[in-house]
This record gives sequence, structure tokens and C-alpha cells, in this order.
Amino acid sequence: MCDFADDCGDGSDEGKNCNSQYKTCSPQEFTCQNFKCIRKQYRCDGEDDCGDHSDEVDCKKENNTCPEGKFTCNNGQCIDSQLVCNKVPDCSDESDEPLHCNVDECAKVEIHRCGHKCVDTLTGYYCDCNHGYKLLEDGKACADIDECIETPGVCSQHCSNTPGGFYCKCDERYYERQNDEHTCKRKDATEPWLIFSNKYYVRNMSVDGRQYNLIHQDLMNVVAIDFDMKEEEMYFCDVTAKTIFKSKFGAIVDDVKIEKVPVIKHDSHGLEGIAIDWVGRKLYWLDRHSKNLDVSELDGTKRKTLKSGVVDPRAIVVHPGIGYLYFTSWHLQAYIAKMGMDGSNFTRILTWEDDIAWPNALTIDYFTDRIYWADAHLDYIAFADLEGRHRHVVLSGNKVPHVFALSIFDDMLYWTDWNMKAIIRANKFTGQNFTVIRNTTHRPYDVHISHPLRQVPYNNPCGQTNGGCTHLCLLAPPLESTYLNVEGYIEEGAPSYKCACPNQFYLARDMKTCIANCTSGQHRCGGADEKCIPWFWKCDGEPDCKDKSDEPESCPARHCRAGTFQCGNGNCTPSTTICDGTDDCGDNSDEQNCDLPCPVSDFKCRSSGRCILDSWKCDGDADCKDGSDEDPEICHKRSCDPDTEFSCKNGRCIPKLWMCDFDNDCGDDSDEPAYMCRQRNCTTGWSRCPGQSNYRCIPKWLFCDGKDDCRDNSDELPENCPKCNAETDFKCNNNRCIPKQWMCDFADDCGDGSDESDAQCKGK
Repeated sequence: MCDFADDCGDGSDEGKNCNSQYKTCSPQEFTCQNFKCIRKQYRCDGEDDCGDHSDEVDCKKENNTCPEGKFTCNNGQCIDSQLVCNKVPDCSDESDEPLHCNVDECAKVEIHRCGHKCVDTLTGYYCDCNHGYKLLEDGKACADIDECIETPGVCSQHCSNTPGGFYCKCDERYYERQNDEHTCKRKDATEPWLIFSNKYYVRNMSVDGRQYNLIHQDLMNVVAIDFDMKEEEMYFCDVTAKTIFKSKFGAIVDDVKIEKVPVIKHDSHGLEGIAIDWVGRKLYWLDRHSKNLDVSELDGTKRKTLKSGVVDPRAIVVHPGIGYLYFTSWHLQAYIAKMGMDGSNFTRILTWEDDIAWPNALTIDYFTDRIYWADAHLDYIAFADLEGRHRHVVLSGNKVPHVFALSIFDDMLYWTDWNMKAIIRANKFTGQNFTVIRNTTHRPYDVHISHPLRQVPYNNPCGQTNGGCTHLCLLAPPLESTYLNVEGYIEEGAPSYKCACPNQFYLARDMKTCIANCTSGQHRCGGADEKCIPWFWKCDGEPDCKDKSDEPESCPARHCRAGTFQCGNGNCTPSTTICDGTDDCGDNSDEQNCDLPCPVSDFKCRSSGRCILDSWKCDGDADCKDGSDEDPEICHKRSCDPDTEFSCKNGRCIPKLWMCDFDNDCGDDSDEPAYMCRQRNCTTGWSRCPGQSNYRCIPKWLFCDGKDDCRDNSDELPENCPKCNAETDFKCNNNRCIPKQWMCDFADDCGDGSDESDAQCKGK
């Protein structure tokens, strides 16, 4: 008895009386039908390790299913079903003659121990689960399937999991649940419009592509747009003009142009994504040159840097309903980040380790609280919840070769694609109903759906009194993440608010009042646009203050171009050369009054006031003429950040990313211990340089990009470059492959100009 063998033939010698004598199998073990424990890897290995063949029951062999009327042996062999349990082994592995032949194990619970259902088979049994449940790894217990997570497309909007099923809900303010109990149909009859930019134009069109209008033309490089439904205004940034404009909705009719008004035009040399907070009435934007994420009022006043050090930013979206914003960076260690709309709680929710390389596009489904993004290098569109969890890929491969921007409305996704030069739509869950709405002459950039339901009303915690703030009132994350409502249900907490000040202003002790902190090297603007501007913006020929106090009548006559600095000796010099430690004027007038504040990520030289990158401080090289960036007093006190920096033996701190990069960044080679660097594995999506003695790792997409990323040019050698598709690709002189449709489009996509050469483009 209780020896794991059915000696009686009916299982009675191994029944429930033996339970106390059988040991419980560990998670790393498989429980045989005779309660013996074997290692999990022994299951379905073709051998009877249990002694009753139960470890070889229901093992599915790939590409080896027998036709109807046949029995599949554990080794994949097919025999007639009548030969099973005939006391003669017809399978070469004898799996047709187990110990439990002609025994209905399902008749005794103490034998099968299935959680829900037991299914008897010719040679044994297997456990099955009721509808809406799945079998656990032990092959016996059942667990509820959370359809809302595992198959999110089962509901158009809200999904509630129930035991053995799920329940779909729609936002009853704007949608009705249909008879299929899954789909939500919009109540209003307002037609959505699609607004997009294709560098030189901004256009709108119906979502079916039949109506097509021009809003703005003669632009230089419009890459990002957003809109404000309340005021019926559109915002867009022109990278070449270094300006964010706004204009009224509409279209060009009879050559009558819609007026565009500059909103942001200073210190905006690398504009990328923009986002409108339609609840708190704020403008957010990213700048690749300054590496800043900034916020201001919708008219551009009260500008504040919320986060600095954002390298290679791309897209930004806001969710006023929860007080958070999301943005992307396509730096070497790319990520999608979540941050409070007040600049708090910065978190990378998805990183390069989650297959993020070029996160170009970003949008939010406000009715399902999901974030959608597209990767232009790995070629996919995916979504996750607002914490980056429960990720699902919607489309991948050649249908999404280079997505630039995304938008969403009802159950459809809309996006622009550079390779296809098209605007496309598909189902937001499955990618089905893939449709090219419109092809474009130039590459399409940003895209948005204009409709009131893309900016649903949320409560504004700043209220009618601006939260009591003298300047900026910014939406912020909830003070409590959840709360219990009057009906006893748990609900998400409402966003809060926080008073904030423009750059060079600070918050008083009451946490509401802003006080100016302009230096002697700055001019303070008054009126509604209180701010501190550099002294050399005064009398430069263009008003930078809304009250025009920087351009009084007392300004001397000018002959230099507006926006440039007129030296004391009459020479002209670009404003970028002022206070850089060099006498560009010849009379040193450009190096006077240099008491200017530096960005948060910079270090200010002591004597010249010049701003240098903070990473240059204490790096062993004197970047300030007075050597103040290498002051032993400063460098002695500095300690490296263990999370982001590597501590060199000479005391210098460098980013961890620079370690084992084949560069002597420390200056003493302590960041390049060859014996250790050669043993390090490259991170996901990266490859080791092909050079024989090179251990540097670079992202795979940097191979053959026209640049020596490996430091020995091994990543640019033809034998290490991908083979171009002769039908669809053009091979650049630097061995890079680009789509043929990118040729002769006035953009240097190769990086060496070979796709725009006269030889290629003559006559085109």
C-alpha cells in the first residue's frame, strides 16, 4: 500500500488514506497520478519516470498529430485506437499500455484531484477547467482568466473581470453599450477631423480622407501640433523658425491665409513635441537643444523649466484627469517616462530593456486609460496601462516601417508613416481593418484627431482663483492614489495642484507667491509677463517683454540685424557668443555684465559667468578660463551618484553608460579595464563591435549609419552592414540602406548626401 503503484488495479491501495503518507511535491516538481514526485523537466521526455506513464500523458508533439481514429503515442507514432490497452505494446515506447488501462480515474476524486473537470482517456485522464478558467502548471488546479488583461480587446472601453467571465462598461456620458455587450457607440453626431503636418503644410481632413483642406502653407519644418478645443485654436512648432505658433481653426479659402501668432520664440532652438493641458490651460513642450521640458501659460508667458537633462526627446502627451504627463527619449538608452504635470514623481515606465529604441509616437486613450506608442526602429505599435504594465503589440513588421506620430479615437488608431508617406488607420486592439487613408507628397509628421472627446472635461483643481497662486498653477498627481466613494467602491484619486514660478523667480514661504530673483545681468519684464531676460536682449531691435520695457525709446540707433548684439564699438555679433569667455566684439563689451543664471544642468564659471555642462566639472580638464570648474575645494566634496555614475580611481565621476565604451573617459583608464569589459554582455538590442580587440557595445541600429560609433570604424565596414533589399531599398555610399521613396526628397537621409546627389536625382 501507498507505494505509488496501483497493485489492486482499481487504485484502492493508493487511495485517500495514503494522502498523509505522500509528500507534497515542490513547485519545481511534477505530481504524478500515483502522487510520486519527479522533476518537471522529466515530463514528456518519452520515458516513464512516474511508473504509471502519467508524466507522458497528453504530451503534444509538434507537427505530429495523428488522423481521426488513430492514437498518438508519446513518441509521435500513430497506431489504430483499437490497439490501445490490448495488453500488447504497439507503440515502440509502450505508451499505449500504461498501468491504468481500462480504469476510469475520473470516478475517484482522490485519484484525479482535478479542480474542476476530469476527462477520462484511453490511457489515463487529464484535468480541464470550466469556461473562463485556465489550468495551472500543476495540471490540476484552475484559476480565473482575467480577460481584461489577457485579451484587452474584449471591451471597447472599461472592462471588469468577474469569476469565469468579464463585464464591459462604457462611459455613459458620451457612449452607449451596444447589444453585443462589448462595443461602445458614441452618442453625439459631431464628426471628428484629422489634423496633420507634412513639414511645409498643416492640413485637416475627414477621417475617411474624402474631404481635404489646407490650413497653413509656406512653413519651413512643422514637426509637432496640438489643439485647444475650448478656444478652437491650434498650436504648432516650426523647428526651422524656432517658434511655437498658434492660430484659429479653419482653412485657407480664396487665398485668404489664417493668421498665425508666435507664442514661444526665444531659447527654442530644438523644438520637438508639444502638448496642451486643456484643463489647467497650460502649454508643455520638449526641446532637444536645451534638453528641457518646459511649461508656460497658453500665451507663452510665465515660462518654467520642469525637467532638464532630457536627452533626445521626441513626443509628449498629458493626462489632466490624473495630473500626469508622459514623454519619450530616443537616446542610446531610450525610454518612455511618466511625470507629474508639476514636475514631480519622474519615473521611466518603459526602457530600452523593454524593447524601446526609437519611441517616436505617443498618445493616450482617455476612455481606457492606456498609453499607446510606436517604435520607428523596431517597427511596432503597442499599448500598455498608464504604469507601463500589461503590454500588448497591435501591429509590427512591414505594415509599420517608420511610424512618426499616433492619435486615437473611438476604436481606431491613426498614424503617420515616413516610409509609406501615408496616413493610416486600424483597429486599436487588433490592427485589423488596416486602411491607408491618404498618401502624401512629403513625409507626414504629427497627427491629431480634433473632436471634443479628445479633450474630455475634467475638474480643474486650480478653480476660478488660480489656486491662489500669483503665477503658475500646475495640475499635480493625486494626494491620495485611491479613495472609498459613498457607495463603498474604490476610485482613483483626483489630481491636485501646486503653485509654481517662472524661471528666475522663487516661491515664498506661503507656497503661493512668486518673488523675482533677477541678477544684475538681467532685465526684468513687467506686466502680465513677468520674467527675467538677459541684459543683451535689451535694445536688440525686437521686443522680448510683452510690455516692451526692453525696447524703450532711449535705446541707441541700431544698424545690426534684429536679435543680434550691437557691440560698443559698433560691431555686430550673434547673441550666442555673449558671455562665452571670448572677446568677440573686440572691445570686450560682449563680456560685460555676465552675472547670468545658468540652466540647472550647467556649471557657472566664477569669473566669466560662462555656463558649461555640469559633467565637465571636475573632469580633469579646465573648461573655465579661471579653472573654477576644477577647483579642488569643489571637486574634493563631490561624490559620484551610485545609481547613474561611475567613480574613477582619480576621483572623477562619469556616466555609467561611458564605462567599457572603448573611450578613456576617466583619464586614467579606470573605466576601461579590458579584462572585465570583454566579459560584459551587451544589453538587449545592442551588439558588440566587430573589431578584433574592440569590446564596445552599441545599439544595433547604429551599424552603418555613416558614423564611426565603434571608434575603429568596424561598424561601418561593408561586411558588417545589412544587405539592402534591391527592390525596395537604396544603398547609400556609406553602406546604409534607406527606402527608395526617400531618394531625391531634399532630405539627406543617408547622412552622406548620396541619396540627394545630382547623379541620382537628375531628371526626377
